[in-house]
Formats: sequence, C-alpha cells, structure tokens
Amino acid sequence: MYRKLVKYEFGATAKVFLPLLGLLILFTGTAAWGVARRPVAQSSFFNTVRTTSIILFIITAIVLAGSVLVMTILRVRRTLLGDEGYITFTLPVGIDKVLWSKLTVSGFWYVISALIGMICVYVMMRCADAEGVPTIHEIISALGYENRMCIADYNYSLYLMLAQWALTAVLFVIAMLILIFFCLSVGHLVRKGQLILAIGVYFVINNVIGLLLPVRWLIRLASESENLMHFLLVTWGVLTGGVIVLGVLLYIGTRLILKHRLNLQ
Repeated sequence: MYRKLVKYEFGATAKVFLPLLGLLILFTGTAAWGVARRPVAQSSFFNTVRTTSIILFIITAIVLAGSVLVMTILRVRRTLLGDEGYITFTLPVGIDKVLWSKLTVSGFWYVISALIGMICVYVMMRCADAEGVPTIHEIISALGYENRMCIADYNYSLYLMLAQWALTAVLFVIAMLILIFFCLSVGHLVRKGQLILAIGVYFVINNVIGLLLPVRWLIRLASESENLMHFLLVTWGVLTGGVIVLGVLLYIGTRLILKHRLNLQ
C-alpha cells in the first residue's frame, strides 16, 4: 500500500515539478549557450535572447524553490487536513505509511531540485568561463588527492566524511518536512486561524532550535582543536544527533495529532 501511496503522490506532484525542472534545464541551456558565445556574437537580437534566458532562468529557479515548499503545504492540507483527509484516513493503511509516503515524495523533490539547480548553476559558470571554476576532471582529481592526504594525515577517508554530511543533509530535509507537518497539524487543532497558528508554531520552534544549538561550544572547540578531522566528526555527530532527536519528537507529535486529535475541516 505504501508504494501505491507514493505512486499517487508522485503523480500529483510531478505535474508541477517536471515542467518547472524542464524549463530550468531549457533556460540553462539557452543562457549557457548565449554566455559562451558572448565574445563572438554582438547582435542586439542575440543579446536580447541571452539576457532574457538568464532572467527566465533566475525566475524559474525562484519559482521552483518556492513551489517545493508551497506544494508540500498544499498537499498536506488537502489530503490530510482538508476534505480529502476523510478519504485518506478511511484507507486500509496505517498513519505511518501515509506520513512516510508524503515525506518520501516531498524529500525527493527537495533533493532533486537542489541537485539540478546546483548543476545548472555550475554549467552556466563554466560556460561563462568564470575564474576559479574547475572542470569535472579537476574536481575528481582534487577529491582523489585530498582523500589520499586525509587518509595519510588523519587515517580517515574524505569520501566517507562527505557521505556522512550528505546523510545529515538528507536527514535535515526530512526533519524540516516533519516540522512543517507538525505545525500544520497543530494549526488544525483549532477551527479558526489555523494557518496563523501553524506559522506561529513554526517560528517558535525555530527560535527554540536556534537557542539550543551549541554554537558557542562548537566555536570554542574549533579554536582549541588541533585536529581538523576530530572537529568535523564531533560537529557532524552533534548536528546529526540533534536532527534525529528533533525529527523523532516532531514525528511522534504529528502522529499523535493526526491519529487522535485531528479536527478535519
């Protein structure tokens, strides 16, 4: 049933994200082509096409970034907290599978949008021949060299470290999505001002998280630590542990609200 839920959620969200991603790639291609040919093409028509493509690329990137957040909120409100929630909760499936299907799809679009966005920016910078932007071959060679140096100096693989931080980034995205789910669920505990309450809860929780972050301790550790790898591993452990604890607590709260105290509209 989980696969069917994921498939349904993908079908509903892909109608929005695939065209936006296609436009982003299209405008990246035209803008990159225009930037690469700038030294040899000086016609006003060419300059107009190049400038328009760059502007459309920026607009599409902004719309795409906003759409991921907006679509996440709309899908949760529509299929869990709105009229469709009655249908969703009558399905022969547990609340956990419903939540994880939405987390899976939303997380996928967050990650894939970020990756494609970074690749598009890199392509444009390479085509513009921006100073200091390395080629793919240079990046791979540099990573290989730094990995060998890292193993020699710290007896720890740079690739493993990068994989650990990538895992933390994914966990952070999931935790932030659960935070959105939790805030929306709390908002629907009342009949009026639901969205205002959800936004208020979101800002309160973010402020609490900011106060609990051991920033000063990490800064002191960085200044006192003589081993860079030790500092990075400790920082990774603290941040990853905090993200996991936050995600678990918010997930439990969201689950309890949806299962026992939800006020469907």
